[in-house]
Amino acid sequence: PFSFNPPYMSMGLVKPGQVLSRSVRITCHDEAFNFAENPPLVQIKGIAPANQPYPDWQYGENFTPRVTPVPGENAVDVELTCQGMPETLSGSFRGTLLLGLDHAEKKELIIPITGVCRGGVVPPKGVRPAGGK
Repeated sequence: PFSFNPPYMSMGLVKPGQVLSRSVRITCHDEAFNFAENPPLVQIKGIAPANQPYPDWQYGENFTPRVTPVPGENAVDVELTCQGMPETLSGSFRGTLLLGLDHAEKKELIIPITGVCRGGVVPPKGVRPAGGK
């Protein structure tokens, strides 16, 4: 009864402290269900082991979700804003966007969150940056 595009939430390359947003559109194909009247409950969680509940995610607090109905469609846009990743993070990160639904057939949608955090290049000691004196 639901589809979403893109199939996952790729934050792409994120520098520590950088603020950026990405969106996913969720469309309901069930005419008896009105998304504007039944918006999803959004949670940001970690990766769950098989058949286990989703754990809290150490970076979950770094993200802010916002749900906006799409005018003229039975759909919502879920915007996820990264408020900045910690300076200590270098490498890939993965989490889960859980959307709780008040629908008879489908109670939740699970959308992976992916990204890579890379800081700026730090020159070795004694090496001056290009153009430096």
